[in-house]
Amino acid sequence: MIPFELAEPKSLAEAVKLLDPDDGLVRPIAGGTALMLMMKAGVFRPKRLVSLSKIEERYSAIAADKDGLRIGAMTTLSALEQSAEVKKHAPVITRTLRTLSNVRVRNVATVGGALAHADPHMDLPPVLIALGASVTVAGPRGERTLLVEDLLSGYYETVLEKNELIAHVSVPSQGRRRASYLKVTSGSADDWPALGIAVALDGDNGAVKSARAPQPPKPCG
Repeated sequence: MIPFELAEPKSLAEAVKLLDPDDGLVRPIAGGTALMLMMKAGVFRPKRLVSLSKIEERYSAIAADKDGLRIGAMTTLSALEQSAEVKKHAPVITRTLRTLSNVRVRNVATVGGALAHADPHMDLPPVLIALGASVTVAGPRGERTLLVEDLLSGYYETVLEKNELIAHVSVPSQGRRRASYLKVTSGSADDWPALGIAVALDGDNGAVKSARAPQPPKPCG
């Protein structure tokens, strides 16, 4: 890898200021599980990486109330998997994470980083979409909220500006709604999905009142 600058801001606001909207070689780094592989392969050669590892602890926290879950974008996938609040309010997330890659990846990868990377072969985005989850995005002009399906715009593409960061993910209260996720892999159960399908059903007395599932990605171009 070629040399690069590493910035370690102490706040999310400071991290946003260090990003350059006009320079694609300046990138944020959270867990870095995908970005480091790209750098080692020579696919991406950064000029500056803005590490999010030292920003406020609230962005690594999980909270629950009557409205649902609030998950900090820097929450690791392992913390998400082991959270009692997540298991109580959205058990499909807990079940999904048990076969999401391997424990070494889950210990490092973050929720926000996984969504921002927008890899089409991932388990978590379809589950969050089925649950009606949204992301709060922070940028130089303040915050904006997007549904997860509106965040993803294509293969490895999102609607994030180059100086915007995901701050947290919100999963609304599910009430009586129940969700499930099924994936097909070309290898072991914890391999990346060749096909992943998530659905959330709202039922009453054995009858399905409504169903929510991710829509196929829009064709590029």
